[in-house]
Amino acid sequence: MNFCDNVVILYIFLILKLLIVIIIPFLIFLNRKKYNMKHFIIIEIVLLLTLLILNVFNLNSCIYNSNIDGIKRMKLKKDIINYNNSHNSNEYYEDIYEIEPDNYYKTYQGNKFYYYNQNNKLIGSKKLTCSIYENSYMNKYGAPITSVSMAISSLLDSNISPVDIMDLYLSDEANNCSESVNIVDVFNALKDRYAGIEISEISSLDVSNAIVNGGIVIAEVDAKEDSNLTCGDTFIVIYNINLEGKYIIADPNDSNYDYICPSSSNAYGNVLKANRTGSDWDQNTINNQTLHYYLIKRV
Repeated sequence: MNFCDNVVILYIFLILKLLIVIIIPFLIFLNRKKYNMKHFIIIEIVLLLTLLILNVFNLNSCIYNSNIDGIKRMKLKKDIINYNNSHNSNEYYEDIYEIEPDNYYKTYQGNKFYYYNQNNKLIGSKKLTCSIYENSYMNKYGAPITSVSMAISSLLDSNISPVDIMDLYLSDEANNCSESVNIVDVFNALKDRYAGIEISEISSLDVSNAIVNGGIVIAEVDAKEDSNLTCGDTFIVIYNINLEGKYIIADPNDSNYDYICPSSSNAYGNVLKANRTGSDWDQNTINNQTLHYYLIKRV
């Protein structure tokens, strides 16, 4: 936790801002005809310069969060970090048991939708052995693999876990993992094993029809500054549409607690609500944050 995540520091910055914006200007107004007014003006200038210097030295997150909402966010972040430290582990879990879906939902056509979470200990603890992911695990980089697993399992009505998909992807000779886990490469690595399934990139105008006609759509999304869908670049699955025309999504990186986007993310400071999977989202909200839509369907 960095310097600006300290709640006491945030209170100090909050007091500093109150002095600059409200208290000292008020004192200057009260003493505008008195000799000591210049002292208050000097104090105001010094405090303003102090705030500007702190901002230059990358303490802008202190300034940004030095308000009631920001202090609440930092308290929540501290609780989440403590929770993660006490629950997360890079321990490698052997495949003693078959990995079952974390939950089941219904597609638009009433079929079973298989939901997997990349943070499941039997999935998230799996190490990605591509060269650039030498020390990384599925719980961090497994969103595209987990999304493909959900789509194919649901279309074939069979439990095909993210670990099964990952093993095929990593064993594919055409895969060099040179830059990132590419969703098309993931699909190409398993299309011979699971015949009768195809992937294609579609436009936002085709998503609704694709879902209605029995397809599963994977959206590669990149968060905006005001996003409460995700913190950065990741993947979500659209598997249903409600009566209002809103997309019902599955988030492979969903959690059962609220999460604050870190300072390194596009949506820094925003809170992602817990249990987003199964929730409905306005189409424009999804479209505004989506880089690519991929339709996976039976042929």
